[in-house]
Amino acid sequence: MAQRMTTQLLLLLVWVAVVGEAQTRIAWARTELLNVCMNAKHHKEKPGPEDKLHEQ
Repeated sequence: MAQRMTTQLLLLLVWVAVVGEAQTRIAWARTELLNVCMNAKHHKEKPGPEDKLHEQ
């Protein structure tokens, strides 16, 4: 009985470790996507007059 419970707890611990590592990798990947320089042809260098177009 004790050996079965120990095995179950060990499997639970391994599962929690695997899920935690996967979530850490996903968060890291999302952060890496945000660190991309968007050097595009049609990017503005300074803000345009769009807010004045509709009297905002």
